[in-house]
Amino acid sequence: MSEIATQALALQPTPQSRRRTQVRTLYWSIRREFWEHPSLWMFPVAAMVAALGAYAYVLTFRAEALTREWPLVMWVAVSMLVYLAVLLPTINYASEALYSERRDKSVLFWKSLPVSDCETVLSKLAVLAVVLIPLKLVLLLATHLAMVGMSELAAAQSGLMNLSLLSKPGVAVWPSGAWFVVVVSALWLAPWYAWLLFVSGWVRHSPLLWAAVPIVGLMGIERLVFDDRPLWRMASHAVLQSRHDRINVSANSGPSRAIYAQLAELATTPQLWVGLAVAAVLVFATIRMRSRRGLL
Repeated sequence: MSEIATQALALQPTPQSRRRTQVRTLYWSIRREFWEHPSLWMFPVAAMVAALGAYAYVLTFRAEALTREWPLVMWVAVSMLVYLAVLLPTINYASEALYSERRDKSVLFWKSLPVSDCETVLSKLAVLAVVLIPLKLVLLLATHLAMVGMSELAAAQSGLMNLSLLSKPGVAVWPSGAWFVVVVSALWLAPWYAWLLFVSGWVRHSPLLWAAVPIVGLMGIERLVFDDRPLWRMASHAVLQSRHDRINVSANSGPSRAIYAQLAELATTPQLWVGLAVAAVLVFATIRMRSRRGLL
């Protein structure tokens, strides 16, 4: 073998170097998404700070007017506000992810880089279904700990024990089930995220409207024709977790065993696997479409 051929073989990438390159490309693609869409983390953090500030104001200046149930009501309301503050920018990001790069023609620059359409689409899906999960969990836990700390401090200073959140049912054990709520929401939301990405890469204007109209239309048709609402139930499970995130903790089983039992039940739910299969098909279609779709 000649010296030139030997050098050429030595320069060829090994399987290990290819994997490292793919992981590095995915990492920087995900970082690019947060650079281009800072609202993914800035808006939830700002909403959490504002909600905690309002809660601290009520505890400081309106504590005597609160009834026994109001601290728990405010805890639930603030937690839901933080959850929605993460969800709403995520929906907006998913509907604009592939549409905005075609609108401002930046797709020409990104396609000139050694990043495949598959890596680009998967990086956007990873932001939606993987990276934002710990962000949501951290914000919810930080909100919970801050509210519990403020309520206990206010109860100790004022002598009004009805302000204590730890005395309310379910509050003390909620952190042990928080990760369950976040993981379940990610699984149920996967097909909806994939649908938004598909529409984002397909339509020529108003991607969020185009994504919502068929879903709302199908919900209306299934209600009128079949007198049933499976699509509505799937949407409510994804957004509100109306079924699978209820952590029923009994005195005998404890929170961990209850959570694992519900995870086992979730894994056998046909709707979950159908939704994940639909998500896989939509992601594959989105990758193929991005390689062929032109500018707006």
